[in-house]
Amino acid sequence: CVMKFTGAVLLWTAFTLAGMKMSLLLKERVAVLEETVIFLNSLIAEIQFSKSGIPRILNMFSSADSMKSLMFLNCFSETGEHSDFRRIWKESISSFSYYKSEEKEKMLQLGSFLGTTDTDSQISTIKLYLSYFVGYRDKAIEDYAKNGKMSSLLGLFIGASVFILLI
Repeated sequence: CVMKFTGAVLLWTAFTLAGMKMSLLLKERVAVLEETVIFLNSLIAEIQFSKSGIPRILNMFSSADSMKSLMFLNCFSETGEHSDFRRIWKESISSFSYYKSEEKEKMLQLGSFLGTTDTDSQISTIKLYLSYFVGYRDKAIEDYAKNGKMSSLLGLFIGASVFILLI
């Protein structure tokens, strides 16, 4: 009887934690997309006013606190200014797990364009991609508002149901 009770409590805890983890993932997704919007806005400002090269700008962003969730930027802190920017961008974005496939595709397209044209064209293109990511962020905020609490409560209630059925 004690073993059965212990198993039921463990299952209840597991389901509750799984629901909380799902809610946390939704919240982290909002944070990553918010930081992506900050990154793109900052990239526009840096290109427009600093006149530094893209690798140097990304290297600078890799240590920024406002973009700490964008782990793909860390690849640029470890490389020199004359390294293969496009290869590093593609590898780092491809391995970044917080973006959905559509978002990864947009970032890969942006990376293939950065540094290839004049300043005004780059800024216009980044503003276009910024509008995509503002939309993705707004959708993620909506999803979190709609499903964030539901995920944790669903885990709690499923766990409680299993607990009641086993007891």
